[in-house]
Amino acid sequence: MAEPNVILDTKNVNDISGNFIVKSYQRGYRWDSQVLTLLEDLRENGDKDYCLQPIVVKRVGENDFELIDGQQRLTTLYILLQYIRQNYKPKIKINFSISYENRTKSEEFLNNINEEQSKDNIDFFFMYKAYKTIDDWFQKSEDDTFLADEMYRYLHSFVKVIWYEVDDSVDSIELFTRLNIGRIPLTNAELIKALFLRRNDAEDEDKRVDKRRQIEIAVQWDDMERQLQDERFWYFLTNDNPEDYPTKIDLLFKFMASGDIDEHEKYATFFYFDKEKDDKEKYKTTLDLWYEVRKTFLLLKEWYEDHTLYHKIGYLIASNTVGMQELINLATKETKTKKEFNSVLDQKIADSIKLPDDREYMDLSYENSNDKDIIYKILLLFNVQSVSNNGSFQWYPFHEHKAAHWTLEHIHAQQSEGLNTKDAMHEWLKQHLVSMNAVYPGDEQKELKDKMEEALDNDKITTQDFTPIFDAVVRLFTKDDATSYMHFLTNMALLNGDQNTVLSNSVFDVKRNKIIEMDKHGEFIPFCTRMVFLKYYSPSEGNQIHYWSKSDRDAYRKNMNEVLKPYLEINNKTI
Repeated sequence: MAEPNVILDTKNVNDISGNFIVKSYQRGYRWDSQVLTLLEDLRENGDKDYCLQPIVVKRVGENDFELIDGQQRLTTLYILLQYIRQNYKPKIKINFSISYENRTKSEEFLNNINEEQSKDNIDFFFMYKAYKTIDDWFQKSEDDTFLADEMYRYLHSFVKVIWYEVDDSVDSIELFTRLNIGRIPLTNAELIKALFLRRNDAEDEDKRVDKRRQIEIAVQWDDMERQLQDERFWYFLTNDNPEDYPTKIDLLFKFMASGDIDEHEKYATFFYFDKEKDDKEKYKTTLDLWYEVRKTFLLLKEWYEDHTLYHKIGYLIASNTVGMQELINLATKETKTKKEFNSVLDQKIADSIKLPDDREYMDLSYENSNDKDIIYKILLLFNVQSVSNNGSFQWYPFHEHKAAHWTLEHIHAQQSEGLNTKDAMHEWLKQHLVSMNAVYPGDEQKELKDKMEEALDNDKITTQDFTPIFDAVVRLFTKDDATSYMHFLTNMALLNGDQNTVLSNSVFDVKRNKIIEMDKHGEFIPFCTRMVFLKYYSPSEGNQIHYWSKSDRDAYRKNMNEVLKPYLEINNKTI
């Protein structure tokens, strides 16, 4: 939306001057609870810069502006200043005025707000209500005179607006509609774009933003925006939901500004770039700053397209080990070569799964809440690294991984946590009857299977009825010592947490059947989870498909050691 000839600036409230004309296509003043919110925000912010949303205008005379967007904010500021002048500080100046194309009496009322006329029309009603809200707020304070002094000082020195002045050629009604239907505000990206598309007449012709450069920047901008809309690229870069970014290029600006901005300020990245463009020690011209933006984007693309870096960086981001801003700084400021950068990445990956010297990986337990995070990271790394090791034709799908809610699941469950409703118990019985009939055909375990059938027909089944059956079935499908490995790493895998409680509490054979069914339907299953339930890691000799046995667990552990060896060696550990 940003136009090539936009005038973009930040102004203190005290520096806003001119007459602002509200055209007939706009509705009248309608702020209600927002007035009190603004007052509280201004007082709470105090002696810190505070920026309201943009005031969008078009010059229609020497000192006259058509007010396209920001009527509610500007009118409230005017009413507040009027209140302070009338009741506390009669000598202050208000440097701007507001007039109305069709509602000419509104301007007169705005300068003499009173209860008697407030019922004449709906505009007067809301103007008076705002004035009364301000009055009540001041009167409730312990020292309203001091508060008035402080509020005026905040308005004079710290409260700003983003001044967004468009060219004469802009269709005001079209722009107003765009900004107000669905309340789509100007984004940081649109404001930053206006910064870069402003003309300048740098002495060096190569650094000049002229019409040719504007077109070049606009084309590059659109190309970056288009590429960032690719969910594969997006979810490699971040764990953020793309729906939170109306303009995807905002993510790139967030990376560049991270660490130097107030995260609570809506237009923080815009203010960062507005400040950066004036730092002549770093950037002689705005064009130099644009080249830095482009350079950063191309660096991210290079990482995305490099098979090795894609998996290392993708894991670090997905596991919340580091943020992209830290990696950008590492690559551009703290390391000199790609080899050094790779070594630092390896160390960070190893650190993400590092244990204290007195602990071993096989000591980790699902029952220990402090261990769950590192178990998750080990399994995520195992999955990512396994795909990476499979050759350059396979890439771990971070976009699919992040679309699901992954949880640590027991490969073979031995407890009935959460199975406390009739539907859940019946579903569990139905699924496990399939496995019972497959493993114990005919009359084998007939008594238990009959009990399961009876329980399925029982509409009033209780946990007391269900638990003995559950325990008996689990015993039949449990090999080796049931308690020695239950919560350990070799009995854990990543499964979609959106799957129901029944699956979480199922024995290996039932889970295996479900995984195969999901795979047939094209659902995303982490690589190693699929391999576990397909018995990929298990030796063929003596292999059986219905149980998760000691030999299966040993093979699973052996493969983890092989795949994670580069990082385990850094930590001087094995699994």
